[in-house]
Amino acid sequence: MESANAFCPGGISSFFQAVTTSPIPRSFDEVCRIGARGGGFIIDKGVTTKISVSPASESQVEVRINNQNAPGAKVTHEVCSLLLEKVM
Repeated sequence: MESANAFCPGGISSFFQAVTTSPIPRSFDEVCRIGARGGGFIIDKGVTTKISVSPASESQVEVRINNQNAPGAKVTHEVCSLLLEKVM
């Protein structure tokens, strides 16, 4: 079984400005333009995502947080999908 890890350090914002294109984004391009402007600093604590890969007839990503299924963890799902591509 192969595995890979990704770590993202925590960040604390010192000042913040929300940047949006509209109340509800209507396209992927608009989603890519939403975010924040600001400054701050990074701390040592963060989040680690681990992916384990084992032989299977088809690829499947299942996200679990604290040993519970987490279908709403879309960012983690995407990170796992990208890591899966790296180890295959």
